[in-house]
This record gives sequence, structure tokens and C-alpha cells, in this order.
Amino acid sequence: MSTFLSTVSQYQASVRRVSSSAILPSDFSSGNAAPCEDEACQVCTFTKLTRESVVRHTSTHDILSGTKHLPFTSGTAWLTTQAECPNLRHTHAHLQQGTHPSKKLTNLRDVKRYLNVATIAKDGLLVVKRNEPLAPTHECIIVPQQVLKGLLTALHIQLGHPSSHQLKAVTKRYLYALDIDKAIDRVTQACHQCAALRQTPKMQEEQSSSPPPDAVGISFAADVIKRSRQLILVLCECVTSFTTTTLLKDERHNTLCDALICLCVQMHPLDGPSAFICTDPASGFKALTEDLLLKHHRITIEIGNAKNCNKNLVAERAVQEVENELLRHDPLGGPVSPVTLSVVTATLNARICSHGLSAREMWTERD
Repeated sequence: MSTFLSTVSQYQASVRRVSSSAILPSDFSSGNAAPCEDEACQVCTFTKLTRESVVRHTSTHDILSGTKHLPFTSGTAWLTTQAECPNLRHTHAHLQQGTHPSKKLTNLRDVKRYLNVATIAKDGLLVVKRNEPLAPTHECIIVPQQVLKGLLTALHIQLGHPSSHQLKAVTKRYLYALDIDKAIDRVTQACHQCAALRQTPKMQEEQSSSPPPDAVGISFAADVIKRSRQLILVLCECVTSFTTTTLLKDERHNTLCDALICLCVQMHPLDGPSAFICTDPASGFKALTEDLLLKHHRITIEIGNAKNCNKNLVAERAVQEVENELLRHDPLGGPVSPVTLSVVTATLNARICSHGLSAREMWTERD
């Protein structure tokens, strides 16, 4: 209907709605249309040309797979368009006569570039022959520079706003133009719809809770506290919430590796299963994912997803509890010594939790 109304608007005609009973022959023909088998039918030819002159949805996958052809590839129409371009007219004349423009003529740079690749097809159209592996040679129609931007914009809309790479792959299969890559990049970047969706994530990652550990002493969470120009490494056992801490000199991966081993071997069975330590995606922890020393002690680092705000909840909760216990011990704050940190950590593990047991009781006195 949009195609029909768009075509009617080009002529001096008006569209009015009437009752079906007033136009019985037309109403019957519209519901019982006879199939047309005449290849020279003017009505079918007019309908086909009209349908091809409007924007229709076509995917790049259909064109690349060969099920559909690229729109706007009519040889007759391009023959007329090429004749309106002065550069292509000069190119066509030189190819017919077998001549080449003089080197002194500096204003025919595009003509010289066309002559390096162009040939004349059987129907008189200027084309460029392309050879692809395991495929027959095909001819690409040369598009004048005057209509290139409009053509690429129409293809970009009709193909459902493909990416720059997809539009290049489809266009170069049927068409050729000077500096076509730059033109496609400009058209894609100038599209308002593509610019609005450029920063949108392509897919939504599913987030889910992790299953409970099979045993005690194999699942841990670690994080670093930056307080009063000091670095404190906090390691929490996920089942019992038993927490251990130590002071760090820096956040280098070697320092973190040694500290994690010292804290983890005290709670991880030497002959038991491997231990998994969940951390945030800090650079020091990322460097430990393939550390050989940790693997020797059967310790594996699991990095949480940076886009997940709940990537390391156990460690963040342990950090809050340690910071609160430090404030209870010294309300004024300030640096802490290793002895004070050990006392504060022991006090934290001895506090009764909401389930009626302390972390120390669950760790040392469990059945």
C-alpha cells in the first residue's frame, strides 16, 4: 500500500474510499486475481520497477548467501547514470579508442584511476572484473562519485543498518567506486540510528548465584583494604566466614601471591581438594590466574565479572566487618601494627553471628 500511494502521488490523481458494492468488478478482481504468465506484461513490469524503486528490507546474509541480489543493480539505469558523469564519459571514450590521457593533464586524475581497472561490458556498461577463489569471474558496476553517497545511504537503510564491514562485503560484490571504503565509513558514522545504538551492549549477560561449596575450607574470597596509607589483605572462608588478615607492602602480584599462600595454607587441607579464591578484577589478582606457585599449592584464583556489581560480595562483607572492628578498637583511626591487626581479627572471629555461633566455633568446633 505504501508503494501504491507513493506512486499515485507522482501523478494528478486522487485516492478516495468507496463501498465495495459500488465497484463490484474491481472488488471481485482484487480477491480473485488471475496469475499472469506473460513475461512482457506492462502491468507486471510496472509493478516490479515500482517495487524496486522504494526501500525494502533485505538482510546482508541473504545477499552474501546468494538467495537475493543487491538492490539498485539494474544495468540499463546505470548506463544512463554513467553517461551523465563526465569522468566516466572520458573513460568510456579512451577505452573505445584504446588511448590514454596525456601525463601533462593533471585534472584527469580520476579518469586515469578508472582506466587502470575499468573495462567495457557487452551492453556498453563500464565495469570492473573481480576474481575470487573458487568462484567465477563477475563484473562490478562502476558507480559515479556524484551518486555514491546517496546510493550507500539507501543501501544502509534497506539492508537494516548493517555495520561498516558488512556493507563493504555486500557492496564490493556488485559495485565499484573510487575510495568506496572511506565513503562507506562516512555513511555508517553519519547514521543517527547507528550512532545512538553504538554504545548499547550487544547482549545481556545472565547473572546467577554460585552453588554452595561441597566442603569446608575449599572456597575463599579475598580483597585488599586501603586504610591510613596501609594495605591489608583480607581472606574469608565462604562457609564459616572465618577471616584472616595480613599487612602488605604493595599490591604487586608477587606480594599478593605470597600473602595468599601464607593465609590459605593455614585453613586449606594439604591433602584435600583444590582451593578456589574469588577476587575482584584488579591487576594484581589478574596476574595470578596462571601462577605456577599457586597451582603447586593447589590454589586457583577466580576473577569476578567486572560488570557485575555483586562479583565479590563475601569479601566485601568481610572488609566491612574488619573496618568496623578496627574502628571499635581505635575510634580515631590511624595505622595499625601487625599485633593489633591480629587481635582485631581474632575478636572479629569470636563475635556471635545471627545464627548463634561465631566464626571461630564454626571453624574449630564443627562436627
